Amino acid sequence: VRECWLVHAEEIELSILRFMNQRVAEQVRLRRDEPIRSAALPEFTVTLEEIVLNGGQRFPFRGV
Repeated sequence: VRECWLVHAEEIELSILRFMNQRVAEQVRLRRDEPIRSAALPEFTVTLEEIVLNGGQRFPFRGV
């Protein structure tokens, strides 16, 4: 695993953990409106807000 994404549903924020040699090498925390920059998906260019919003409605994380 090169990186792991953790979504903080209440804050609509994202933590990206990047791994090297089986250890966390870097941790980045992004606000909802910041573009996600992924080492594993270099052409991925959306924000967490774009992922979470579904037709103007928040994704129902609590219902999952």
